[in-house]
Amino acid sequence: MGLQVCSPIFVFLRQIKDVWIVQSNIRLVDKTISIHLLSGNQLKMIATIFMLIDHVTKVFYRRMINPILAMEWMTPEFHQWIRGAYMVLISIGAVAFPIFAFLFSEGYAHTHDKKRFLLRLAIFAVISEVPFDITFNYAGSPVGWSPEIAKYWPMWWGYQNVFFTYLCSMGTLWVLEQTKRIKQKPLEKLLQGIIVLGAYLFNEEILQGDYGGYGLLLIITAYALHKKRLLQIVGMIAVNLIFYKNFSVITDWFRISFAVAMLLILFYNGERGKKNLKLFFYNFYPVHIVVIGLLDWMIFTVFGVFS
Repeated sequence: MGLQVCSPIFVFLRQIKDVWIVQSNIRLVDKTISIHLLSGNQLKMIATIFMLIDHVTKVFYRRMINPILAMEWMTPEFHQWIRGAYMVLISIGAVAFPIFAFLFSEGYAHTHDKKRFLLRLAIFAVISEVPFDITFNYAGSPVGWSPEIAKYWPMWWGYQNVFFTYLCSMGTLWVLEQTKRIKQKPLEKLLQGIIVLGAYLFNEEILQGDYGGYGLLLIITAYALHKKRLLQIVGMIAVNLIFYKNFSVITDWFRISFAVAMLLILFYNGERGKKNLKLFFYNFYPVHIVVIGLLDWMIFTVFGVFS
């Protein structure tokens, strides 16, 4: 009698389980869990929107904050509100790069033509540099900067756009792949460690690409573990914790941003998407910087807002 009562219950519970697995699209293969919700295009579009929010906030906030704070009606409470709004917006923007780093590692792992990939990165690094320097490094004008910096207008090699970090990361990954030919494993691992350390120092201290050595290590870690999604996420979290080990208001906000990025990466379905939007995403970077820079120049220089 007990078995007769329990049998329908077991059947019902099994049906619920099957429906849940189908609807949630959760797959367990080789101890890797992935929730298939977002294609590469969708994930990159989300990151692109967050990047746009980040760049708009940083450019216009620096122009507006001091004049606004100097206004007579400014109260401490409103001052705190403005600071809080800024932190929220740049924290939203901080979600973008970990996703881009992950997708870059995926792109490198699946590309069929590494030379073409490298050439495309180099072209967009060069195209993006002058708009990047004018908009972010010079704040629209060399006026007000020290003569040592102003003399390099419109380019300043003290800080490069993110494509240079991608270039450095790709070069590092390619060199690491060549070390696999070494038969002695201890020597291979030693050389790989030296290469990663050298690349980190090069991007951090010499090339000074956007996100520096931190960005490079995120990409290398994501690529090294790209066949195991959970380990990818754990590895990237470890890199983040190493670089943001101190606790403060800013790092706490950025940890939340990083956690959101990892959650979105967990939803990646491993597919590019129905359309090839590669050129759209490549072109969006320099174009959106040019547009932000022009708006910055028109609003605050031509029309003299807050001047």
